[in-house]
Amino acid sequence: MKVHPDPKSGPPHGRQPHRADSEPLALATVAPTLAAKPDRVFAESPTDFTISDICSFPVRAEVVVNQEYATTFYDRDGNVTRTHISGRYVVRLTNTTTGTAIKLQASGPGSFVADAEGLTVNARGTWLLFFAGRLLAVTGHTTLRVDAAGETIVGVRGRTVDLCEVLAG
Repeated sequence: MKVHPDPKSGPPHGRQPHRADSEPLALATVAPTLAAKPDRVFAESPTDFTISDICSFPVRAEVVVNQEYATTFYDRDGNVTRTHISGRYVVRLTNTTTGTAIKLQASGPGSFVADAEGLTVNARGTWLLFFAGRLLAVTGHTTLRVDAAGETIVGVRGRTVDLCEVLAG
């Protein structure tokens, strides 16, 4: 929208006329670039694998559905600030000794944040964890830490199921 001054009266109260629709453009051109555009890629994972040395028996994991994607965010210098994982992920777990099996939808989502000392994982929803010497299904909000001290489950707000117990019976 253009504003045209009345040539007989001049600008009102000494102000110059302006284009009202040019302000957003001017603001956009002076705003600093804060971050690089995030990358979104398919989160590849092994389709079948064995989890050993956690339960008193080997556990076969078969990925039934993997529709997860990883979105990596960067600061303005191109350094990774966090990676967010989301999408559908379903796995079948089988006690290879007895044949007892369960299917678990462990779709998360969650984020991974690295710092100079290690990695923090903020898991929400349902996750399959073989972490810190345990095989668990956690639902709710779970915080994990990996650093020089090892693997630590910092906190769980929600439900935790010991999958070794479930698969043993």
